[in-house]
Amino acid sequence: MPRRRIVIVAAAITALTVAAGVGAYAWWPESKRYGYPPPHKTAVLDEQARQVLAEWDRSHPGQPVRRYVPVGSDVPNNRRGWTFVLPPDAEFEQAGGRRLTATIPLSETAPAPSTVVWQDGAAGVPLVSAAEAFTAAQQEPCQREPCDGPPMRVTGAEMGAVPARTANGWASVPAWVFTVEGAAFRIARIAVDAEPRPYRESFSGAEHAWVVQGMLPATVDDALTVDYAGAPPGVGPCSGEYTAHVVEGVSAVVVVVEPMVPPEWVREEARNVSCAPLSPFGPYRQTTVYLSRPLGERVLLDLDGDPLMVTRQRP
Repeated sequence: MPRRRIVIVAAAITALTVAAGVGAYAWWPESKRYGYPPPHKTAVLDEQARQVLAEWDRSHPGQPVRRYVPVGSDVPNNRRGWTFVLPPDAEFEQAGGRRLTATIPLSETAPAPSTVVWQDGAAGVPLVSAAEAFTAAQQEPCQREPCDGPPMRVTGAEMGAVPARTANGWASVPAWVFTVEGAAFRIARIAVDAEPRPYRESFSGAEHAWVVQGMLPATVDDALTVDYAGAPPGVGPCSGEYTAHVVEGVSAVVVVVEPMVPPEWVREEARNVSCAPLSPFGPYRQTTVYLSRPLGERVLLDLDGDPLMVTRQRP
């Protein structure tokens, strides 16, 4: 068959397939159709997105550049960085309520700036002293529970690096590594000197699904796929469907994911059904939005204005 005829036949098949899909939706029973969110609720979410983008742009003026931006799930409620155990060890988990104590003098002089390294780039960062990192590591567990057990004795400190989650994916981040007397593990504290983001109440405006992280394909930098905490797909009182769009700023973007309006019979049935709450730890649903320009060094934010991790697939 000539090539031209093959192309024409393929185009005809594609057109028929699209038409069939549209026709199937048109004939889909109205009782199973979801409606789009009310415009006034979308407007509330978009206004919140614009506010957090404006705040981020004010704090990160100029052309976006690669920088170390820790993501929320790894940042504890204290002034500096976070703490790791190397390697993860059950013995340390069982040592809850034990304060660290130093048996050696720790330097109070900050070392020279160092570098955070990603697979696709790097950024210079200032560092804190060993004494400051130790104080932060010492206080962290005692913020969650009383530290009344026998102390763990730190006998050494050296500069190292740990893998950590950032707004640009996993990175190797400078850390102070402390040796614990008689233990097979060591305790590492991120050594980057960075001021924490101010705490604020979670956004509680119009209903929305919480976006938890993003992903970019290896070759296309404007197709952003996000994971979000949503109800299982389907038509029923404990199921749901969602629609998503992106609000863009100079230095960051926000993906807004909204629940679609279920059919009337589902809303009626939901009044008499108790559904399990959505877990913040998944399983997650996914959706893809298309940016007006490549994401580049811009950061993905949630509706609280907190940065989220975006990973890039390898070629």
